[in-house]
This record gives sequence, structure tokens and C-alpha cells, in this order.
Amino acid sequence: MLQTYEMLEKAGIVGYCLVGLSFLTLTIFLSKILQYLWLRFSCERELFKALDLVRSGKILEAKSLADKGTPWSQKLFYAALNKGLAVNRDEEQRWDDEAQKVGDKLLTNLESGLSVIALIAALSPLLGLLGTVIGMISAFQALESAGNNVDPSLLSGGIWEALLTTALGLVVAMPAMVLHALLKSAAYQQLTSVVEKVNSLTEHLYLNRGEGLHQGLVSPKAAE
Repeated sequence: MLQTYEMLEKAGIVGYCLVGLSFLTLTIFLSKILQYLWLRFSCERELFKALDLVRSGKILEAKSLADKGTPWSQKLFYAALNKGLAVNRDEEQRWDDEAQKVGDKLLTNLESGLSVIALIAALSPLLGLLGTVIGMISAFQALESAGNNVDPSLLSGGIWEALLTTALGLVVAMPAMVLHALLKSAAYQQLTSVVEKVNSLTEHLYLNRGEGLHQGLVSPKAAE
């Protein structure tokens, strides 16, 4: 049985391209995993903790913690507070739109790079097929050059070598499709977690606004 490197040599430049695409897929996957883990850690440390502090009535501590967070977490924090304390429908809609914008930007950031993995998953089988077609052309050219001295093994050997790129293309494409689905699902789970936490605080403030929870909270104008 041929060694991996020898098989890669048989696959030619298309094979090397497919291996390169597989490494690119793995690199993007690992970078996104690190990004998601960091987001979860930062949310637990800053945004979620600040929202819980508001629910406990520790307003100044919550504001101080939120102000140390990332720009998007600060915007979500104040949008949640001010939406929960809105005095009319227009004001509530304003802060709801602000939270929606931040959420959209966060989702875009979470999904960055996933389109590259999707492209690799779609392109790899086609690239493998291209390598096979090129290999078949070379095999038949060699068969033609042999003239009357046709050796069946010449054709069969050329065909299996050509099919290597198709197999390699599928080997690269299938994991890429799985990783793309996993990362997309993880991105939506991250966003859903943040949205649920923000909406929970907004609802809590709205239902308990008559109990003095608004005291010490930043006003909509002051948060601009």
C-alpha cells in the first residue's frame, strides 16, 4: 500500500490544493471555537453579571461593571435597562431597535469565516472531480502514445491514480460540511443565550417598575 505522501504525489497539484483547503478549514474551526469560548467567558464575567446585579438592585455596581465591558456588551446592557424603563411605546421601540442592531452585529461577527468553510465544502468535490478528469485525459494520452503496444495495466493504473483526487475531495468536503453546521449552530446558541438574558432583565424591570427598581438607573438620555 502506498504511503500517504506517495498518494499525494499521485494526486498532483489538485491533491496539494485539497490538503491546503483542509488545513484552512481546520484553522478557521479552531479560531471560531476560541472566539466562542472567549465570548462565553466575557459574557459571564461582564454582561451577564451586570444584568444579574441590576436584578439584585445593585445598580451602581452593575453600571461600573458594564462600563468596563466591550462596546457591544455596554450597548446591550443600557438598551435592556432603558427598554425595561421606557415610559411610552416609541421609547421602548427605540431601545428595542438599538438592541436588535447590536444583536445583528454580534451574529455577523460570530458567523464571520463560516462562509469560507461552506465554500470549501462545496468546492472540494468539484476540485477533486477536476483532478480526476485531468488524470483521465493524461491516462488516455499515454494509452494513445503507446500505439500498438497497449498495456491494460497502463490504463487501469492511470484511472485509479486519477480517482484519488475525487476521493480526496470528498474526504475534505464532508468534514467541512459537518464543521460548518456545528459552528453555525454554536453561533446561534451563543446569540440566543445573550438575547434571553437581556430580555429576561427587560421583562423583570417592566414588571417591577412600581417597586422602585428604577432608582439610580441611567435614564434613556443619559445613556446616549
